[in-house]
Amino acid sequence: MTSLPSARVSWPHSNRSMPLSVRELRALEDMLRFGADAIAHVHGVDFNAFVADHKTHQATLYAIATVAESSHRITPAQQQRWPGIPWPMVWGMRNIILHEYGRVDLPTVYQVASVQLPKLLEQVRAILAAEAPPSPPTP
Repeated sequence: MTSLPSARVSWPHSNRSMPLSVRELRALEDMLRFGADAIAHVHGVDFNAFVADHKTHQATLYAIATVAESSHRITPAQQQRWPGIPWPMVWGMRNIILHEYGRVDLPTVYQVASVQLPKLLEQVRAILAAEAPPSPPTP
């Protein structure tokens, strides 16, 4: 997986008449939750310790795969609104983890969890901030 672009999100083609569905909003929230799990699994853990701890790298793989699975619940039309997110690469990582599990490259997994996911989650947070329906007024 190559490097994700800058965490800046712009919406030059944003179309407010195409709001995110509840399913898509939940998928973005799941991306945040499971992405945060993957990041937490590698936080403060050097690469050698990561490789040596089977539970940690398996948990990280699961969290990354779940981020990717959640991303696939965003329709292609909606994905086009945010071209700065490498949607096909995110899904591709899931395919490698789940279908080519014997060839999973742990240095790449570590790099994704420690460097790429924080950037992706920043972008997802920006989408949610811009697209989430307003909260009802408090009495």
